[in-house]
Amino acid sequence: MDLELTLTLTCPHCGFAGNQVEIEDEEDFGMRTFCNSCGQPFNVPEQSELQPPPPETTAPEPEEWNLQTPERMKWRYPVEVDEGVPAACPLLNSPAVDEDGRVYACLQNEVVALSIENDQPEVLWTFPVGLRIPGSPSLGPDGRLRVHSLDGKLYCLTRDGQLAWDALRVGDPLGSATPLGDLEGNTWVCSATGGLLKVDPAGRMDSRAFLRSPVQFNSTGIISENTLFVGGEDQFVHAIDLSQSRGRELWEESQNHGRTGWYINAALAILSDRTLIVTSRDDHLYNFALDGTERWKVKLPGQALGSPVVDADNRIYVGLTQKNRGSLVCIDSRTQRVAWSYATESPIESTPAIGGDGTLYFGDNRGTIHAVNAEGKALWTETVGVPLRSPTVIVREGRVVFGLDNGLLIALECDSPQPTAGWPKFLGTLQQSGLVLG
Repeated sequence: MDLELTLTLTCPHCGFAGNQVEIEDEEDFGMRTFCNSCGQPFNVPEQSELQPPPPETTAPEPEEWNLQTPERMKWRYPVEVDEGVPAACPLLNSPAVDEDGRVYACLQNEVVALSIENDQPEVLWTFPVGLRIPGSPSLGPDGRLRVHSLDGKLYCLTRDGQLAWDALRVGDPLGSATPLGDLEGNTWVCSATGGLLKVDPAGRMDSRAFLRSPVQFNSTGIISENTLFVGGEDQFVHAIDLSQSRGRELWEESQNHGRTGWYINAALAILSDRTLIVTSRDDHLYNFALDGTERWKVKLPGQALGSPVVDADNRIYVGLTQKNRGSLVCIDSRTQRVAWSYATESPIESTPAIGGDGTLYFGDNRGTIHAVNAEGKALWTETVGVPLRSPTVIVREGRVVFGLDNGLLIALECDSPQPTAGWPKFLGTLQQSGLVLG
């Protein structure tokens, strides 16, 4: 029987209520649909009794946006944009930066390489893909850029914008998972149907998953010594051995290794002692040893939708959503207590970036950019009038970059040099490789 109807769906992950899905025939009921705001899939495989936690706040409404040009703004990309028309989807990912200072951004359905040596960015190349790219790009140690598009393909690009190998169909991307490259040039992809996929340096993938599992690893993990540590939507952090021909779980769930209280969607971070920092949707922050044992946890005064970052002194920072307000909290890993909290008038979904002078930069859902010192005192704020929910990145000394919900990438002047220690941003480094070396 043929059907023609349009469904308006509310995302169970972020609360956005404007998703319209057209159903043309009965076979389409089996398709996977994605939120236009956060990129998360609606139809997920059954894997546990857990249900997605309700969002503390709904996504900001476009009709309330009022794009402004703050005094510190140095550039925006694209330069020409219809300010009255929102982009197809918010910019929720973070650009990567190579050792030469070139910026690689995923903007809707294309990858863009920018030179930022001058006052205005120069477009070096663009590479279109079939559909939008929800996740962040990752630069591997082989110098190749990896992105995963909603067209179901993995793209591996050289730094001059050419395909390293033909785009490979790997299935739908997960909204919070970035593909990672390892030291051997392999690419690791968290599968939308559960488990982990391996793509070799030549772009070949086995027909069988590297790790077969019903669990969606809908977060971005860390690779250390041939082990991938990644959060799952079964409330566990998983440690997966990457050194063999097939994946193997190293931690015992029966021993509660890596166990939290709910979904894990935020990217992981790491302390200087090589222990893991994990935020769960159960409103707790956890510290796990590399054998999976819980060392300590802290109750958070709100929901962490962004990822934690760590400074050179092992202080942990994470933005929180608290109904219609927010806060940035600092947790001292030595005392396992909240050291201070910086309140904002709007929820914080973005991941902060830490400058080399200890200054924290982040945006909130009202469109305010905050610069806060290591003691939790505001240094300055700027208003852009459009929600900022992407991870923050200091692309070079004196320049901090944000993604806006209207699809713009903007750069502001800041006073910070690049950090040299800690886990100071989303995925730790400018390349966003997720690799822990040394």
